[in-house]
Amino acid sequence: METTRERRLHERFRLAGDVFLAFRPSFERVGRILDISAGGIAVEYASDLGPLERGEVLVDIFVKHKNTRIRSLPCHVVYDVEEPSGFEWGGVALRRCGLKFLALAEEHFSELRGFFSDCIMAPA
Repeated sequence: METTRERRLHERFRLAGDVFLAFRPSFERVGRILDISAGGIAVEYASDLGPLERGEVLVDIFVKHKNTRIRSLPCHVVYDVEEPSGFEWGGVALRRCGLKFLALAEEHFSELRGFFSDCIMAPA
């Protein structure tokens, strides 16, 4: 049996504590970050709005245990799929979304470095 080759450029990490992500500008989609890498983020959220279209979005990251917020990170939606668990209630489905970081300002790099040093739990 042939094994699949890992195609990711960056190692993914699970997070310690409650770390959330919200999509700007309306904040209609808010979810929990599943893992993060130097290249992007995977987030799980519940929504009745359907999938996000591929393209550029701005997101905020909220770190509950630090009472910290990283604002307006530019990202590209790589995928947005319904979770295979089949959870659905009144049209609200559980979704998983993969985001790739776009060109980040130095301020964002600095905030993310601090975030990585304080929130990383273990490799995913």
